[in-house]
Amino acid sequence: MQLSNYWSSTPIIFFLILFSCKTNQNKVGYKEADSHSNTKRSMMYDLSYWTPSHLPDWMEENRVQAHTRFPVAKVEEPHFLSVADKLSDMGVEVYTRHFKTSGEGAWWGSKMGQKSLKVLNRDENMVRKMINNAERNDMKIIAYYRHMEDKWAKKKHPDWVCVDVKGEEVMTKRGAMMCLNSPYRSFLITRLSELLEMGVNGFYFDEIHMPVNGCFCRFCKNEYKKLTGQPAPTNINGPAGIAYNDFTNRTILKAQKKIRETLKAQDKDVVLLWGSATWPTMSDTHMDSELFDDVDVMKTEYVLAHNMLMKRKANHYFVPELNTYPIEKDIQMAKGFILSRDASNGTPPHVWTHGVEDEESCLAATAGMMGHGCFANLDIDDTELNEDRFISSFALGKMVSPHMAGTRPLRWVGIHFSERAREQYYNTPRKAWENILLPINGVFELMMDQKIPAGFITDAQLEKGKTAGYKYIFVFDKGSLTPAMKRELQQFESRGGKVIYPSGKWNTEQTKNKSMQDLMSEYPEIFQNSPTRITGLADKVQTASFIHNGKKKLVVNCMNDYSWVAIGKKSKNKEIRYKQSLQLRKKLKISKNATLKIKPIYGSQKPKKIEDVLSGKKMDFVQTNDGTIIVDIPEFDIISSIVVQF
Repeated sequence: MQLSNYWSSTPIIFFLILFSCKTNQNKVGYKEADSHSNTKRSMMYDLSYWTPSHLPDWMEENRVQAHTRFPVAKVEEPHFLSVADKLSDMGVEVYTRHFKTSGEGAWWGSKMGQKSLKVLNRDENMVRKMINNAERNDMKIIAYYRHMEDKWAKKKHPDWVCVDVKGEEVMTKRGAMMCLNSPYRSFLITRLSELLEMGVNGFYFDEIHMPVNGCFCRFCKNEYKKLTGQPAPTNINGPAGIAYNDFTNRTILKAQKKIRETLKAQDKDVVLLWGSATWPTMSDTHMDSELFDDVDVMKTEYVLAHNMLMKRKANHYFVPELNTYPIEKDIQMAKGFILSRDASNGTPPHVWTHGVEDEESCLAATAGMMGHGCFANLDIDDTELNEDRFISSFALGKMVSPHMAGTRPLRWVGIHFSERAREQYYNTPRKAWENILLPINGVFELMMDQKIPAGFITDAQLEKGKTAGYKYIFVFDKGSLTPAMKRELQQFESRGGKVIYPSGKWNTEQTKNKSMQDLMSEYPEIFQNSPTRITGLADKVQTASFIHNGKKKLVVNCMNDYSWVAIGKKSKNKEIRYKQSLQLRKKLKISKNATLKIKPIYGSQKPKKIEDVLSGKKMDFVQTNDGTIIVDIPEFDIISSIVVQF
């Protein structure tokens, strides 16, 4: 379906909101402020870290996707087999839907286990029909496959079930959890291979994968002893428990690698989405950076990094004063998006967003996710297939996605998120916050406030020497660095980089502001020489810059505040939060007089074209004698996206 078809069905408010861009039509082209022959580089910007995406084009080029359920319990409902028809009418080209919701049997005639009782007497291959429906609409389909529970496997092979340190079965809300160190892993891979053979394009593995407190089944105990020479611990709260947590994380990594290796051998373009649970909060020890350095795509959720941070049950480093620490919701949400993105080497994370109430909320959330380099995964409940509030967000995705495809974050400031540094305070969470997590938050907030390209470097990445492109790296605990990390930082500085060990206190608003001012005074060059910087934006507007070095292209996005958006299941509390969100929305300001400055990242080259993506118009610019490009950003109230083609 052509994009023009969407305009006829999109409410007029979308044009008033989104296309309030007011580019001067008479100012198109190139103007020189000084003689270009005298232009020289002020410094070298290293873009060598950019590599072609490992994701297939259909994934990269669809930054706004849909998610729906239709569990097997709804097999008799009209759109169970034909949901792609309805989604296609909304402008969807890639969507996730359930192929297994909990511990039920297969929805097809699998070689492994049993068939779901809901489809036991059906001769048709429902899965094949679901896939055919997507293919007829020229859509790609990602299978939500609930991999942690299986009733048949539990009944036939009770020793495959995870047990806790007391020997009791580990239960989720959907059934007994199956162990990935047991033969269940082969059972699972066979099932996935069958779905891939039938034509699914990807898999969506949700949640935690293995028990947060570890599995102590005989397979895990045997594997642990083989690896360490020690018996599994009987106390998960002491040092041995910390080691066993690492063993659990290695189990998840090993299973992920095996699944990926097997399925990629069958279809190199299959995309695997791997749930990160609460890891993006920076406060959870379940899963680690080694896993996310290896995955295809990380799966996370819209407001998870903020909301789950404030809950004890999903936060090992919970302290009662969390809500009094200077952690702004918009900053924490952005931190979650960017950590999820950068921990996977700049690959866009897949961000599930559910329960959005209206069109403008959906647009704001979509802009925030896509603007930071994420896949916006919009949940459309199977009772909401006639809703039109999603249409303008998919239309926005069609406009911006082609320019974002294949890009990766522009690097300048790297912020080291060190699990090793945090873990030394495993039994003293308050010290973990005051010495590691709050300083990380403060430096990140400073860079966001000053509109400086900043990202995260994890322990796994620093250990492997993935520092190319950064000019500055903030490190918060020198003593926790491994020898390999120290060597890499030394080499980084020998290449002209600067390692900064920030001091100061960050645990109150007053001390945080002072520490920020001290950093700006001590290192003014970070801000003066930033490859991109935007001034004149309204309060709480966030920015993100991306490059496609193969095409010599720079994309600069500005996103108005999106933290006001209320999401979640319908409830009395949700109604209250939605009303509150409407009040916050009224306080948003339009950015009218913003200016983008781009340093000579490609030397003295002048751009072939600068384009405002939302209006499709070429933009006027000035290039100064030192090669800096200056562009006036069009007025916007939700998102601005500027593409610079060198």
